[in-house]
Amino acid sequence: MDEIIALRQKGGDVIISFGGANGTELAMCHHDVDTLQAAYQSVIDRYQVTWVDFDIEGWAVGDRPSIDLRNKAIQGLQAANPELTVAFCLPALPSGLTHDALYVLENARDNGVRVDVVNVMAMDYGDWAAPTPEGNMGQYAIDAGDNTYQQALALGLNPLMGVTPMIGQNDVASERFYLSDAENLLSWAETTDWVVMLSMWSAGRDNGNCADKVWADPTCSGLAQAEFAFTDLFAGFNGSIGGNKSPLTTITSPLEGDTFDLGETVILSADATDPDGTIAQVAFFVDGVSLGVDADAPYSLSWEDVPEGACHNGKTWRAKWWTRGEEPGTTGQWGVWKEMGGCDGNAAPTVVITSPLDGDRFDSGETVILSADATDPDGTIAQVAFFVNGVFLGVDADAPYSLSWEDVPEGAHLITAVATDDRGAAGISLEFPTQ
Repeated sequence: MDEIIALRQKGGDVIISFGGANGTELAMCHHDVDTLQAAYQSVIDRYQVTWVDFDIEGWAVGDRPSIDLRNKAIQGLQAANPELTVAFCLPALPSGLTHDALYVLENARDNGVRVDVVNVMAMDYGDWAAPTPEGNMGQYAIDAGDNTYQQALALGLNPLMGVTPMIGQNDVASERFYLSDAENLLSWAETTDWVVMLSMWSAGRDNGNCADKVWADPTCSGLAQAEFAFTDLFAGFNGSIGGNKSPLTTITSPLEGDTFDLGETVILSADATDPDGTIAQVAFFVDGVSLGVDADAPYSLSWEDVPEGACHNGKTWRAKWWTRGEEPGTTGQWGVWKEMGGCDGNAAPTVVITSPLDGDRFDSGETVILSADATDPDGTIAQVAFFVNGVFLGVDADAPYSLSWEDVPEGAHLITAVATDDRGAAGISLEFPTQ
């Protein structure tokens, strides 16, 4: 959950996916609608997600009893969670969904499921379905998305669409999805008003660590490529499930790889634009800790008394060489990160949410006062930041620490508080669920 909170603090979010190529999807190990719906609901409540994905493939896509049971449970989920986005991730060919995958949507329709998104797995077609794939995988992915959309319309559905290719070497030896294929797919998606997601299998393969490998490796693409080349390309796509599109934010200073002297003051700057509205504020974070917000362009903030190294999980780390995407404490003795000791010997503060209480309920649209107590064993409290479902609400720098949460939306919520002391150490409260 810590990783999800950190991602939400940076403006991102997660989609929970049920199913997949391996393992057993919940509908295949539950035997009645109520217990299956409760199992799905427990995950939604735990992670406070607004989007769930049902990845139905392998032998599950042909198991019609579990398909019917699942769709009945999904219909119940939507009745209980009206704002929940439901997506189906299904196997497709350039000609559209497979026969079994199409039945998943047909049965969903018959059970009253609102199909919000259909995400096609544009990969592993086979030579009979996708002849001469070299250089044509981008077009095949486009065909899979386009033809699936037409199939859904023919069923009386009107979903938004996602397309997920397997980047680089596919499981089918003759199929390789190049950056040029991704560029073609992106160009096409930008011309539609019904493609809202471009994804890939998978982010962990988005590197050139095994160039020219002729079988699909889960750790690399098999292409000679820059690290995160596909991610950087697809990041330019700004599809949106709703009418309001997300703003785009770019840090302009400091630059990636910049170094600073111990104790220096660094100006953090960012550009922010919104495709269909205006920017309300830009929040700045260092190591997941809020420094503050700027509501006026140009957006900037002072980061004072910069500590040595990188502080992570209460320890200071120094990189032996430039790195990206490697978490301190996970790379081993000979890895990039060297532990340098505690974060300046500074003990982290303690913060406890005092209001609302665990399990409190509110009316939709109500204004709720969030309050917290914070103490520091070897310093003073600089600020307490409040988050709801991992989304930053604001900070209070003066005790007693509180903030107004206005226009509370319907549904369950997780409230957290993060206290920062005068030397930059941070402590996080326990999560408080509310309804």
